[in-house]
Formats: sequence, structure tokens, C-alpha cells
Amino acid sequence: MMSRTFFLGVVLVATLIDAFVFSRSFFSNREGRERIDCKTLFRAIAATTIVFVLKILVFLVLGLTAFGLIHLIYVDLVALAPALALL
Repeated sequence: MMSRTFFLGVVLVATLIDAFVFSRSFFSNREGRERIDCKTLFRAIAATTIVFVLKILVFLVLGLTAFGLIHLIYVDLVALAPALALL
């Protein structure tokens, strides 16, 4: 079981990693194009999903519970996704 402070740190770091991976893979694959195509979007989503799953495996070893997993998914879907859509 993680302490509350450690868990909040995990959520913050995990969210920042997801934001970085998505932004990096999304913007580096555009190659100066103005339009956003589905291939670029799906590539960024796939990269973020792979990194998310790998992080979850590490966090489970550190003691992440089912509630913690739900919390991470919620933050990514409710906070991070709309924030990235504003870019």
C-alpha cells in the first residue's frame, strides 16, 4: 500500500510522462504538415498506451492498488486528454 503523498507523486509523474510521450510522438511525426491525419493521431495514441501499460506494471510492483489504477486512468481520460486536445 502506498502512502497518500507517494501516490499523489506517482499520479503526477505518470500523467507528465503520458503527456510528454503523446506530445513528442504526435508533433514529431507531423513533419511540418498543417493537417492532422488519423495515422499520426493513432501512432501517438499507440505510443502513449504502450508506455501507460509499462508504467502500470512498474507501479503494481511498487504497490499500486485497483483504486490507484482507476485513478490513473481517470486522470488520463478526464484531465490529460482534454488538455492535450487544446494543443
